[in-house]
Amino acid sequence: MAETNDLQEDINEEFILKLLHKMTRQEKLMQIGQVDKAYIKEKNDLATLGIGSVISGGSGQPFENSPAGFCEMIGDYQEAALRSRLKIPLLYGGDAVHGMSLSKETTLFPHNIGLGAANDPSLIEAIARATAIETSCTGVVWAFAPCVAVVRDCRWGRTYESFGEDADAVTANGVAHIKGLQDTAAQSWGVRIPGTVAACAKHYVGDGAVTFGTGQMGAKILDRGDVRLGEAEFEEQLRPYREAVKAGVMSIMVSFSSVQGKQMHAHRELIEGVLRQELGFQGLVVSDWAGHEQLRDGEGPVEKLALCINAGVDMIMIPEHYHAYQEHMQEALVGGLISPARLDEACARVLRLKHKLGLFSFQNAPIQDQNQALLAKVRCPAHLALARRAVQKSIVLLKNRACVLPLRKQTLRHLFVCGKGADDLGLTCGGWSTSWQGACGPITTGTTILSALREGLPDTQVTYDAAGEGFKPDQHQMVILVVAEDPPYAEWFGDRTDLYITAQEQLMVERVTNRGVPVIVVQLAGRPLLDCDNWARVDALLHAWLPGSEGGYGIVDILCGDACPDGKMPLGLPEDLDVPKASRCMFAKGRGMTYDDDVVQGKNVPQPFLQREDT
Repeated sequence: MAETNDLQEDINEEFILKLLHKMTRQEKLMQIGQVDKAYIKEKNDLATLGIGSVISGGSGQPFENSPAGFCEMIGDYQEAALRSRLKIPLLYGGDAVHGMSLSKETTLFPHNIGLGAANDPSLIEAIARATAIETSCTGVVWAFAPCVAVVRDCRWGRTYESFGEDADAVTANGVAHIKGLQDTAAQSWGVRIPGTVAACAKHYVGDGAVTFGTGQMGAKILDRGDVRLGEAEFEEQLRPYREAVKAGVMSIMVSFSSVQGKQMHAHRELIEGVLRQELGFQGLVVSDWAGHEQLRDGEGPVEKLALCINAGVDMIMIPEHYHAYQEHMQEALVGGLISPARLDEACARVLRLKHKLGLFSFQNAPIQDQNQALLAKVRCPAHLALARRAVQKSIVLLKNRACVLPLRKQTLRHLFVCGKGADDLGLTCGGWSTSWQGACGPITTGTTILSALREGLPDTQVTYDAAGEGFKPDQHQMVILVVAEDPPYAEWFGDRTDLYITAQEQLMVERVTNRGVPVIVVQLAGRPLLDCDNWARVDALLHAWLPGSEGGYGIVDILCGDACPDGKMPLGLPEDLDVPKASRCMFAKGRGMTYDDDVVQGKNVPQPFLQREDT
């Protein structure tokens, strides 16, 4: 068997080298460029320029933003690319970070931080398999996921993209995600395996460990800052990549951040030295969005491109000015700043990934025809059930005074619900949901907490007031108050100096607490949210993270006792954050409570029961 595999690899490599030999310098340099769909001026540019890769970024959706709409659009782009001289197919990528999150009408799973609270690699692998199916059917064959950052400061705006602060857990969950996306067992060189995509571990390396105050964007807090760790601590940041490489990850994205002042997009020692030589990575290294343009070194665009490529980056996410990129690359090659051998090496890696994904089979049949069966699986019952189970397992119960939870369905007649997040699907899903920053409102198909409560409690009168002004303590038996990070955010837009709820939410807490009625708080956030009195006045506190399109159902399952909370905090509060000891204890890493086993499988019981707490 080993001899057969070696022979097949020799045949595949011969195919790559023959194709590379036929390519002109112009074709090679455009093959290692990636353009955002929103900036393509003419579809025919894909053929005439030989563009190698296209990405749908935050605004790169089709006119009909649906899986079928994506499939039609990307199919048209592939047809254009196949009209190029050598008929080289496109490598189409996108940020499928918690499901096929670019598109509406897909299954959006909990963001990674919630899956880190569940800490169940088998569940994560199943989610990644479903994501691969719902992504690949659109024509996107390269998912920029998973983020394997080991987070040291949850004030960072990308915290929710990570699995947490424990390097071992991040590593195990990241490897599971990679295996699920790529379906490693099903891969076969040169043959398109339906329902599989290339994974991309990101952002190499240390993006979750930057020093507070060194950020380079917005208020310059954390995002794209500088990593200043000792050798042992830095090894923790590197560990997920060691195991990702062993697991066969096909690509790795470089971070915007710096390490000891050296920007990663120009860090040859860490890319070529550590990633390639020490870790043995043989796949594709891709830049982040216009990462070369942000380099502080280099006199101009030509030198910046050369620094990036010579550091070991194989594909440049341009993403906008691709005609200028073409000119700058030509100048760098003619001027000797980039060698022909380095261009060939990078181009070969791009072609190798396309061949390994079976993209050259697109010459035989349009992707619209190949993907029809997969399109029928989008938001299928199995995927929705999987998402709901993931929500249940990710929720962390942090407080449950007097066993106020689960709700007593049999005796609960009047329930008061408040907080904008209770009836806002966009806040339930968070950033990277149908767009880069996400948005408030009914952004896609899914279920809010309020609608799930009304469905799950048919015999209870559920009254909703977003601001909490309609609360009547002599009438309502229970309050569910939802606090959320509003608006949704992504990247540096989410960097914060503190973690307190807003003044409006604080006022809402004051309106409903200390009125003789139990108050249950549900947090929709990518990190802990603090209250001015450390949540002392509320009776129960659930952290539901950013649970996705099925978040309403999963949260209500926990509230009603149809499932038991089992999540544990995957991270704690930053050491340098000035907060009371009570808050630090409540949100300590590893903290999480559960119910008595009698409430599992919907056996909701009205009397108080024992509970245990693991810390």
